[in-house]
Amino acid sequence: MASAGDTGDVLLVEKVAALGDPAAYPEPTTAVTAVETHFSWVFLTDRLVYKLKKPVRTEEMDLTSLAGRTRNCEREVYLNRRLAPDVYLGIVDLMAGEDGRLHLSGSGRVVDRLVRMRRLAEDDCLEVRLTRGLVSPADAARLARRLAEFLASLPSLGPVSPVRLRQEINMSLGDLTTACDGCFEQAARRVTAHLLAFLEYRSDVPAHDRLVDGHGDLRPEHIFLGPPLRIIDCLEFSDALRRRDPVDELAALGMECERLGAAWIGPALLETYGQVAGAPPSPDLCAFYRGLRALVRARIAVRHLTETPNRAPERWPRQAAEYLRLADRAAAELTVPSGRRPSSSAAL
Repeated sequence: MASAGDTGDVLLVEKVAALGDPAAYPEPTTAVTAVETHFSWVFLTDRLVYKLKKPVRTEEMDLTSLAGRTRNCEREVYLNRRLAPDVYLGIVDLMAGEDGRLHLSGSGRVVDRLVRMRRLAEDDCLEVRLTRGLVSPADAARLARRLAEFLASLPSLGPVSPVRLRQEINMSLGDLTTACDGCFEQAARRVTAHLLAFLEYRSDVPAHDRLVDGHGDLRPEHIFLGPPLRIIDCLEFSDALRRRDPVDELAALGMECERLGAAWIGPALLETYGQVAGAPPSPDLCAFYRGLRALVRARIAVRHLTETPNRAPERWPRQAAEYLRLADRAAAELTVPSGRRPSSSAAL
């Protein structure tokens, strides 16, 4: 790989414009589709996908330098090869030629680096298949077995912290009570009261007491049933967000499947994990994590309303309401000792 230093002289807008041209790519392509995400620009050619990191800084990562973006690309490839080894092909250089044109082949001065991936068929995506009613019990069983074996194989990184779980709950409550003129406050307080009471009064929580370096963002849109089965887009930028209880990971995916009308998948995931791990998780623990993750997803939805520019602002309140309904449903399943459930005002 060519050597490179920081190259702040080439603006992001110039890179995006150059990568929209099929001539910039080493392999022939009839077209290029550019998709903007929160932290990246993604370019889809006929057969491949290229991901360009934005030069942003957050609490979890600093991508303002070329060195920082390179490290992030390397981390993304390394971590995602665990569940999609043939998808993450490596890292490529974006170079400026002597004529100043930007390209991904040949020689020149390195101005950035991109993750290079195999493009997967949209029809294989779990989210797409769920919306079309095309997921079979055999598909779910194959997915459950792959995830259970992966999560059970990971070394323990220590116990789950109830303090951290409380922080996630209260952070979500804070954002949801102030969003959209307080329209989510009542539901958010009710959910958080149930979740916090469960943490306070159940001595067996969390029952598995095991953190692993997992995926961190198991959602149907990141799963491609194939065959072969591939799971992409783990949270490479944050060790803390990726380190979760396996039951937490699987309950979160089950909750997302429930949102898409396939509530039956969640129990299948957790039952298979219990068989592989040798210790089935309690229904209460599964409901707790489903409620927590739905609450967090509602918080993320309303946070999108503060972004500039705000893409699709009408989408986020509707999505937050969907997740809060799921959180409310899961939280209502929790049991605590008789007479110990606090009122919603106790959630703060």
